[in-house]
Amino acid sequence: MKKTMLFLLVMVLLETMGAVELAWAQIKPTQPKPVEPTVVPKGYEPLPTPFKPSPPPPPPSKIVFVTSQKYTGNLGSMSSGDAICQHLAGINRLPGLYKAWLSNDYMAPLYTPATTFTKSTGPYKLLDGRVVANNWDSLVSDTLLI
Repeated sequence: MKKTMLFLLVMVLLETMGAVELAWAQIKPTQPKPVEPTVVPKGYEPLPTPFKPSPPPPPPSKIVFVTSQKYTGNLGSMSSGDAICQHLAGINRLPGLYKAWLSNDYMAPLYTPATTFTKSTGPYKLLDGRVVANNWDSLVSDTLLI
């Protein structure tokens, strides 16, 4: 019985190997199939060509304010004026860094708004949202909007 099972197993292996060799022998080279155009399913639209990215977001605006507090011209130093300005902004819970618009003959040209302020390409706005100037160049020119 064991010999018969072993013989059948060998026969099956040989027949399988012969079938594989026969299958390899019958393969013929064929021409490649032409590429079919892509079909877009209903409800899906292809992206426009060429793809155009979204424009960059506008530059952030700067907040400007005028205080109702009165000060003499002697603030101690230019940096003291900045500290007072930052303190007033903090009391009113305004975000960011604030500097006083100060200049004098003694410190110019070292300490002026042109040398110490960030020059924004975005608008400068009052707390109520009104635009004072469209950008730094407008802010320092004679073209204020209000």
